[in-house]
Amino acid sequence: MENSIRLNLKSISGDIEKAGQKSSNFLKSHGFSDEAVDTQIMILRELINSGIKYSKFTSPENDISANIFISDKTITFEVKIAVDDTCFESLKELDKTIQFIRGYQDPFEPYLIKQRGDAKNPSFNDTNGSGLARVAYEGGAMLDFFVDEGNFMNLFAVRNLD
Repeated sequence: MENSIRLNLKSISGDIEKAGQKSSNFLKSHGFSDEAVDTQIMILRELINSGIKYSKFTSPENDISANIFISDKTITFEVKIAVDDTCFESLKELDKTIQFIRGYQDPFEPYLIKQRGDAKNPSFNDTNGSGLARVAYEGGAMLDFFVDEGNFMNLFAVRNLD
């Protein structure tokens, strides 16, 4: 049985739903419960949405690659999407957001801070990293990203399966 799945998304509209369904089937085939699958699909969707937000996504020219890797002790979600020089400020913001989330021992704290920000200013939630904070808290995943030599942002979350 394959321990990974790769999904290519050409557009935002229906592709995220299709990716969720294919990933759900893949995860269920590995014996994950419905609740675990729901959590892991939330992680994947939040990473895709964040990847779009912080990158140079201009469908249909660019695509998004979403990958799930299952090992004995972890599951890794990776979203890969093109970036260029115009993304510098948004990548700095992404870095600040991830460092903020990782700066707390308990992921509930940054999640709560981000949610309070959303409540005070509902239009703020598209840019404040609340989705990534949700991945850390509700999904129990560690977040990080890097930009590779081909100018692709690799945004990923790693979740322990213990």
